[in-house]
Parts: sequence; C-alpha cells; structure tokens
Amino acid sequence: TVAALQRALHVPLVEAARAVSLACFYLALPAVWLLLAEFGLDRARRWLVLAFVPAVPVYVFYTRAVLIESMALMFAAWFLAAYVTGLRRSHGGWLAAATALGVLAILVKVTTVFLFLVPIGGFLLHAAWRAKQAAPEARAAAWRRVAWAALALAPVAAAGLAWVAFGDSVKAHNPAP
Repeated sequence: TVAALQRALHVPLVEAARAVSLACFYLALPAVWLLLAEFGLDRARRWLVLAFVPAVPVYVFYTRAVLIESMALMFAAWFLAAYVTGLRRSHGGWLAAATALGVLAILVKVTTVFLFLVPIGGFLLHAAWRAKQAAPEARAAAWRRVAWAALALAPVAAAGLAWVAFGDSVKAHNPAP
C-alpha cells in the first residue's frame, strides 16, 4: 500500500508510510463507533469515547511511525465490529464481511488479531449460552446462528495457521540462529 501510494503520488517513502498509517487509524474509528452502538451507547457517549481515542499516546506514536500496526488495528477493529454486528443481528452479510476482514487482519499481523479473538470468543460463548437457554421452538434457529458464527471464524483461523507456517518456513532459511 505504501509503495503504491509513493509511486502514484511521487512523495518520499516515509511520507507515504505515515499517510497510510494515519488513514488506517482514522478508518478504524468508524468500527469503534459501530461497536459502541452495538453495545447500546447513545450518540453523545459514542462521540465522547471517540474524542479520547486519538489522544491515547500509544496510538499517536504508532500512527506516526512507519509500522504496520495501524493497518492491523484497522482490519482487526472492523473484523470485531462486523463479527459482533453479524452475531447480534443474525446477518450473514456481516459475518461474511467479518471473515474477509479477519483474514486481512491476520495477513497484516497475526499477533494483533489474537487480542481481538478474546472478545469474539466471549460473544460466541454468550450466543451459545443464549441458544441453550432459548425456548424449544427457537432453539434450532439459535444454534444455527451460533454454527454460522463459528464457521465464519474457520477461514480466519486457517489463514492464520497458513501464514504462520509460511513465515516459519521463511525463517528456517535464515542462517543466523
């Protein structure tokens, strides 16, 4: 992304990298907005939370640095937002988007996605608990939703395993211990 931007705009590499980092960081904020809405926060409180996010020193540092963290954060935040929205609304389109975004997030930086899998696991367990507690006539539909939500994670996990295996094979060729 950085190289393409640098070539297209004929700007120094560092400027292109910082522009991509900033763009990715700011593109993560709508995902946070969506998550806050899914958690039931009203519009005023969502704006209040979003006002503080860009002021967090670690975000300011990583967003100005020439690193992949901002892009990983963006894809992972959208992965979490799409997954939670799809699970809560029982919407296959959101779960499909979550799968694609999760794969992109894994391919950018595997370790960042692991942090986002913790709340996803919590949401999945909560949905399973609710399916178990559902009335008998609604139980089958509730378990289908849980199955689809779990299935949406399978390509993400497969991409993560494949990416780690590929990285390990590349590292194995390094002569340094």
